[in-house]
Amino acid sequence: MGVVQAENTENWTWFLKKLKVDLGLNDGDGFILVSDRQKGLIAAVKTELPNIEHRMCVRHIYGNVKKNHASKQELKTLIWNLSWSYNEAEFEQRLDRIRCYDTGVFNDVQKTKPRSWCRAFYKLGNYCEDVENNSTESFNNSIKKVREKAFVPMLEMIRRLAMVRIAKRSAVARDHKGICTPYVTKFLAKEKKKASDCKVNYSTNGDYEARFSGCTYRVNLLARTCTCMKFQICGIPCEHAYGVIIQKKFVPENYVCRWFRTDMWRRNYTNGLVPVRGAPFWPATETPDVHIPATEPRQPGRKKITKADKERKKVVHESPTKKKQKEKKRIMHCSVCGTADHNSRFHKKKKSQASQDDLSQITLSQAESSQAMAPLGSNDS
Repeated sequence: MGVVQAENTENWTWFLKKLKVDLGLNDGDGFILVSDRQKGLIAAVKTELPNIEHRMCVRHIYGNVKKNHASKQELKTLIWNLSWSYNEAEFEQRLDRIRCYDTGVFNDVQKTKPRSWCRAFYKLGNYCEDVENNSTESFNNSIKKVREKAFVPMLEMIRRLAMVRIAKRSAVARDHKGICTPYVTKFLAKEKKKASDCKVNYSTNGDYEARFSGCTYRVNLLARTCTCMKFQICGIPCEHAYGVIIQKKFVPENYVCRWFRTDMWRRNYTNGLVPVRGAPFWPATETPDVHIPATEPRQPGRKKITKADKERKKVVHESPTKKKQKEKKRIMHCSVCGTADHNSRFHKKKKSQASQDDLSQITLSQAESSQAMAPLGSNDS
């Protein structure tokens, strides 16, 4: 494990330098690395592991292409089928389907350099057909909550999770009965359904001709090869080789590469992580220990509101005893004069009533004056 502040070229270079020493990778020849298209990682791999087979994760490729073509419903099927192509003829055929489907999608796929994430262009001999780094993403998801912890507790929790994970898989591998792993059993079960429809013809030098779905393939069980390239890439008999095995009445597990044997599977979990003693037993240094302070230091951020801060300041005429009582209701006081028999609206009504009375008096006086100033008629003497 390595803990850094950010994913950049400098930190990835430091990590790969440590990793290639611990695992003896040298220049990376004979090893496979599957990752996303993080620019810092790609640059570091070219510098530290120039001969490693660096595959790009198809799940990330699909996610990036989907951002520009979210409405394309067939996008996922087309991209994944392209990545699962086992030979160049199949690759070109499926790439042409994408071109006919949408030229914009085709151009974006071409920008990702599909030959770096399609099985048809994998190096032979490693027997690894993975086109994604799902195992890494699964582990990252399991430690998502752990990342929120402090530095030492975080590392301890990750170690504990990995220790338990290895122990569980070791128990499963020990209890498994069979020549090959459960993965091979499922793989061969799918191939057997297709193999029963293969038409096999004999040839010389250990070659066989297998016809399936209107196409012909050349199979050699001694060399463990098939012209469809699936046998060489996976290390497990393809449907064409399986058809020959059925014809010859051989055991298909005998033609599976050694990496998928049960004894090799068990070796992976022979030496797991050792339980670690608690912090009091860890080695001490000459520097003084760090102790918890007597008083809690002021934490950054907004100050916490206490109960005293929540108490409201009273106005000038507010009653000093405004407490809720169970037997009687709270007494309201006027904010203008401070008396308890009314509130501030009483004074507003009083002012409005006085203004109306003044207005009526003015109107009455105007009427009296106008009547007094009226001119005398002809009948008036």
